[in-house]
Amino acid sequence: LGAGPIYLHRMNDEGTELLDEGKIIFYGDGAEGPKWYDTEDGVLLLFPQGGTSMGWQMALRGPSMEGPFESMRICKQGETWINGPHQGALLDTTSGEWWFLHFSHCGVAGRVVYLEPVTWVDGWPRIGDPTDEPYCGQPVWMHKKPDLPEQPICCTPTSDDFSSDKLGLQWLWNHNPVDDRWSLSRTPGNLQIKGSKAEEDIFAVRNMLTQRLIGASGFVTVRIDVSEMDIGQQAGLAAMGRDPFLYSVTKAEDGLYVTIDYKGDVSLKRQACHSGAEEEWQHKLFKGPFPGNVMYLRFSIQNLVELRLAYSLDGKEFTYLRHDAFLSECPWKGARIGLFTFRGDGWATFNDFK
Repeated sequence: LGAGPIYLHRMNDEGTELLDEGKIIFYGDGAEGPKWYDTEDGVLLLFPQGGTSMGWQMALRGPSMEGPFESMRICKQGETWINGPHQGALLDTTSGEWWFLHFSHCGVAGRVVYLEPVTWVDGWPRIGDPTDEPYCGQPVWMHKKPDLPEQPICCTPTSDDFSSDKLGLQWLWNHNPVDDRWSLSRTPGNLQIKGSKAEEDIFAVRNMLTQRLIGASGFVTVRIDVSEMDIGQQAGLAAMGRDPFLYSVTKAEDGLYVTIDYKGDVSLKRQACHSGAEEEWQHKLFKGPFPGNVMYLRFSIQNLVELRLAYSLDGKEFTYLRHDAFLSECPWKGARIGLFTFRGDGWATFNDFK
């Protein structure tokens, strides 16, 4: 069970049924995510305790899963800024090295994964650099990479010109998509998403395509063609978190408008989400009208929090708006950037995502 005492149950061979009421083998605030390991002297149980933001790693060891157990703290935040080294798993390499994967809760960035070296001290796996506790480590700032066969240096893909007949692995649908309302082949070399007037809440928009942010600062730019969109329909970039911020182009009778949708007061430069407040959505046709059917929209991301907003008619000269926005934290996961269309049944066409 999560975030409380750790129970041990007997199960059937298929792992589908509990065979007893279980017994508590460890009491502790926020103990969760336990993992068993066989050792030469018995068993080892690793788990985090104390919560995702302020917690630490614990270990139990004993002759068998029935105990009796000794307990030891094996990793804490210590003097680092890497808070609550949480959950994770022990790994070993063919050369005999030991490592530990864990995450740290990093606000808007979500749960960031770290790899720590492990040193065995008197049978305890001390994680990271030594501390004032003999069997407890703290996350390393820098360390030699694991002793593994050489691999090419590569980065997670981000940009996409949608020239493939399949979406890249960097993309994540916000919901299970409606497959007949998106296409990479209807106009080859583009991503097209069909809107639905029935979707009145941005959280309910089925065909929003998103990806996690990599790094703390940078630019996100996309080209949008509104030729097949309805009058009043909008399409653009979404900053998805607890409170989404929508930056889009709206197709109107007299041309194109740069549009922003948000909660709270963007001019105050704060996140809309704060305890005890339910604020109304604001929808503003911010700049326009502009001629033509194509608009480039850009997020300039600063320190993984602030968004500066820019637009262009040619993809070369960008004009920044006077108002900025903020990425908001999303429970259990990081903020994401998304492509969406809203308030219409037409097709929005996306390209040159960078």
